[in-house]
Amino acid sequence: MASTDCGQISDSAAPAETVEPRPDPAAKLRLRLFFSFAITVTIGLTLAGWYVGGRISAADQPPAVTPAAPVLEVAAPPPVVAELVQPPKNPELYLQVAALDPLKDVHYIRELEARGYHARVEPSADTEPASILIGPFPDRAELEQAQRKLAAKGILAMERP
Repeated sequence: MASTDCGQISDSAAPAETVEPRPDPAAKLRLRLFFSFAITVTIGLTLAGWYVGGRISAADQPPAVTPAAPVLEVAAPPPVVAELVQPPKNPELYLQVAALDPLKDVHYIRELEARGYHARVEPSADTEPASILIGPFPDRAELEQAQRKLAAKGILAMERP
């Protein structure tokens, strides 16, 4: 047995200390990610199977028949007297060209007015973009003439009453 200056036993004879390895945080994260993915896939497949099974069983059943509503006799409206119905005297005729967005519409209207056309923006429903209208034209002949001139310049214009 070897001794040191202080009379203690040397390190070679001392029992070895057991050092436990520290857990790897990346390994914990990978394990947690794997289980999260596995649970998500399991839930997704369960819901998909439930949905498809319901659709298959619904297809096997005959459709529900509802009784038809009774047919009611409706009296015909009185005939319209031709003298009472008169077409409008002078309908305003416009040509409609494409509308993109508010900023581009303003530039496009300026370009049309520089070419000699009276153009304006007509707002429309929220789901549709605004329309750019050229006109009004006093009669159909002038409208068609303007439409031909625009088509020659590559501008598609449709008639809009």
